[in-house]
Amino acid sequence: MIKRASVSLRNRVATSLVMFAVAIAIFIAFLGHLANEQLEETLFRSTLEAELSYYLKDRQAHPAASPPKTADLSTYIWRRDGAKPASLPAEIAGLAPGIYEEIEFGGREYCLLVRDIKGERIFMSYDITRLEESEQEFAMIAGLAAVLAVITIVLVSHLLAHHLVKSVRDLAERVTALDPAQRGAQVGRSFREHEVTVIADAIDRYLRRMDGVMESEQEFVDTASHELRTPIAIVSGAADVLRSHPHLPDTAQPVIQRLHQAAHDMNETVTALFYLAKDPDYLATLAEPLQLDEKIHHIMQANAALAKQKHLAVHLSLEETTIHAPAGVVNTVINNLIRNAIVHTEQGRISVDLHAGVLTVTNTSTTIAPEELASIFMKRVRGSGTTHSEGTGLGLYIIKRICERLGWDLDLTSDSERGTVVRVDVRAHIVGGEKTIGL
Repeated sequence: MIKRASVSLRNRVATSLVMFAVAIAIFIAFLGHLANEQLEETLFRSTLEAELSYYLKDRQAHPAASPPKTADLSTYIWRRDGAKPASLPAEIAGLAPGIYEEIEFGGREYCLLVRDIKGERIFMSYDITRLEESEQEFAMIAGLAAVLAVITIVLVSHLLAHHLVKSVRDLAERVTALDPAQRGAQVGRSFREHEVTVIADAIDRYLRRMDGVMESEQEFVDTASHELRTPIAIVSGAADVLRSHPHLPDTAQPVIQRLHQAAHDMNETVTALFYLAKDPDYLATLAEPLQLDEKIHHIMQANAALAKQKHLAVHLSLEETTIHAPAGVVNTVINNLIRNAIVHTEQGRISVDLHAGVLTVTNTSTTIAPEELASIFMKRVRGSGTTHSEGTGLGLYIIKRICERLGWDLDLTSDSERGTVVRVDVRAHIVGGEKTIGL
């Protein structure tokens, strides 16, 4: 899946405003240039036409009248049956009748009118050099003004965009500051822009629905965990009674043992669900100082019979560590990790280490394929190398959820050299000192 890079709303608004302003400026400049060219053409044409008309009328009244000539206006007459006048510039002598703009000759720029009248070709030129120079100077000034205008537009656009997206940024900051664990959290409605207020209201409604869903889920899990404790206790008690019966055949012992173990595992699962259903603030009230190394030692002793039954070597290296956490939660996490390591090890060694606030549980004979590691903490996922049918596959998923609730980091690695290694980073107060216990 290709992930698109995010773009700042402020930059998008500012860029849109700048692009719009630049487009308008270019359009206005184009219209101005077009209007100027049209105006020049009309002005020069009308001026030359008027001068020619005035000259023809004057010559009709006074046949000896001289052609008009001023500092900017020159007139050349070429009789078609005679030689080209010496004063007529060679650059324009070959031009056909018509109006010509921006004709250069003699180092100057002219607007030219060529007209055939009664066997004569009249050339009337108007010097527009100074006008063109003034036009170029004006174009340079206009270009500089346009650059300054664009710079001003960029600055104003960024300031305006900053003002426009300020409420959106404030809304994002409020949403970011929300604590997912806090019930009844709301964004609030104190925004000037109506659209942002609508978004804030939608987020608040979503948060209220989420609170309702979470409350219903926790109530259901809490109720279910309480309701399941009684039948589990009955099954476990019945298994104990049957196991102590003097006339029970030996063939029934494994079945009763499995029944007793299933009840125990179910009780652990219910306990875990009970803790998951509780609010983190409630779990914080259950926290107490715990000697983690001693609790690990006691849990390992409780599982020693299973390890001995499978002929597994067990090694404990525990550093004296005090943590502040609910005792039942800690017991559930550690017992599940140690028991999983024993159950999934057919031969070899189980190592449990506690150093610098990090608990490491290692079983040497089991490895998990790399493609399975990414999903090992998902619901109902069991490694392909597992040879036991007991359990639903929820163990690591529940333990992961509990660790997340407590703010602990849970990590699992597996390779052919070390086996499977589970690390839990509890980061509690460390008293110091190390003792190695062998079972």
